[in-house]
Amino acid sequence: MPTTMAITKRHQSKTSKVLEALTLEEKCTLLSGKNMWETAEIERLGIRSLKTSDGPAGVRGSRWIDGTPTTHIPCGISLAATFNVALIERVGQILGAEARSKDAHVLLAPTMNLSRSPFGGRNFENFGEDPYLTGRMAIGYIRGVQSQGVGACMKHFVANDMETRRFNMDESIDERTLREIYLKPFEMALEAKPLAAMTAYPKINGQHADTSRALVHDILRKEWGYEGLVMSDWGGLNSTVESIRATTDLEMPGPPLRYGKALMVAVQRGEVSESQDVDPSVRRLLQLLEQFKCLGKSAPVNGTSEVDGPEPAVFCGITAGETETDTPQFRQTTKEAAYGRTLPHG
Repeated sequence: MPTTMAITKRHQSKTSKVLEALTLEEKCTLLSGKNMWETAEIERLGIRSLKTSDGPAGVRGSRWIDGTPTTHIPCGISLAATFNVALIERVGQILGAEARSKDAHVLLAPTMNLSRSPFGGRNFENFGEDPYLTGRMAIGYIRGVQSQGVGACMKHFVANDMETRRFNMDESIDERTLREIYLKPFEMALEAKPLAAMTAYPKINGQHADTSRALVHDILRKEWGYEGLVMSDWGGLNSTVESIRATTDLEMPGPPLRYGKALMVAVQRGEVSESQDVDPSVRRLLQLLEQFKCLGKSAPVNGTSEVDGPEPAVFCGITAGETETDTPQFRQTTKEAAYGRTLPHG
């Protein structure tokens, strides 16, 4: 696993050589998943899969149920209630270490959407309703995860704040509100240099996020200078041509519906440019793969990593009304346990 989370000239040089050796079919294959959690591989060139894993409150691994145990991390809204960026970074270190122990390269977190409504089904998972607090918490979280040689994936870009009809609802947001409220946490999070970003399900002003060149290319990449990988949410790639032109690089999960063969056909028909649209996305994926030693003949470096648990995180997020004492009182003999499953979509 890498010890630094930055693209170097060595990465760029090697990926350029690999890119030149790829056929069009292989390029289009790479830009999609092969299964629920992994990207495609090209054995001919020694390109191995990139493995992702949920979750913001505990690393799931590759199985929905009956998987390997994970540390039960307090949910995002509880972590945010600590107002403690250093503690959140410590939590990120634990998650990064566990992701590494499960051979995952990228953790699909943090969730950076806002608690716009109390009916938001994933309010527990984000950092609350405040854009600035969300941005600060995300910076600590990302730094912690990536300090363990695992990439963080900030999500969901942008305005994925409601569960009802989240796959196709259309949110009308004026530009000032979009920038000052919904986009602000993502802009702030770039300070931590996240390796990946995930697009949102809903439409924003009539266009799905993954197909929006204005959001992904113009703002995220050109205006903010983001050079990392952008992937779709699971099942959330809505177009072959518009999505690749928007610079949404990777369709997840596999097998592909709109990239893969569909993307190759779009290139052959002249609807998509191989050099201007496909190659830049492939290059970004290859650079990420090279960071995790997934290119060439050398074997990937996996293994376990341990970080002491953040015991204070469980209690520091507890908020209550005014009491006679400053600290919540707990009986020493009481034993608490929490069980549950994380959500099935990114």
